[in-house]
Amino acid sequence: MKFTLYNISAVCAFLSVVTTIGIHSFLKGPSSFEEGLLVYKTGYYIFSKYWVIFHCVFVVISIYGLSHYLNEAKRPIANLGFTFYAAFGFFEITRMCMVLHYLSQLRDQYIGTNDEVLKQIIRLSIDNINGIGNTLFVAFTISIILGNLFVGLACLSYQKSIHYLGLCFIIWAVLLTVSLTNEYLNVNWINQFMGYVSILFQPFIRAFLGFILIKLSKE
Repeated sequence: MKFTLYNISAVCAFLSVVTTIGIHSFLKGPSSFEEGLLVYKTGYYIFSKYWVIFHCVFVVISIYGLSHYLNEAKRPIANLGFTFYAAFGFFEITRMCMVLHYLSQLRDQYIGTNDEVLKQIIRLSIDNINGIGNTLFVAFTISIILGNLFVGLACLSYQKSIHYLGLCFIIWAVLLTVSLTNEYLNVNWINQFMGYVSILFQPFIRAFLGFILIKLSKE
């Protein structure tokens, strides 16, 4: 088989289906400071962070394939969508690398000292890192909202499958906006609903994108 950009992007789209399901179903982080100290060097914990990193890579490559096609078809707004997707990847990969390296170093220092004053200082630093992580999470959410919006708008002028994919991206952007707003409102049923969106709707869109990229590779 000839490996074109669309073939590679399609493979990445289908791989992102798997990584999306993993992130929102069975990959869970520590629920407390103490639990974090117990698991941060385990193979599962490290694997879970690299899983997220590769998820971002798969997503960005799959969107690049679609935006390349849309740009060739004179839909340059897709480039803006891809730019925001690239920003999403940057923010989330940075967050995971910070957890894997800088946060792990702080945990090493916390465990390695018996000085209670120093432990309190290190714990405060860890809490601050969690705040930075939450900030990056908001930044990546905003980026993927805008990425979905602009890629979706670029798809709307097509017919059939690409048009419907565009509608899905726009719906996803709206749902993520609701989810981001709920970070401040904390309405329980919205959190529950977004859980279903993450485990069902997101993988569907990524698989839909994969099938479209396969179709494009045959044209």
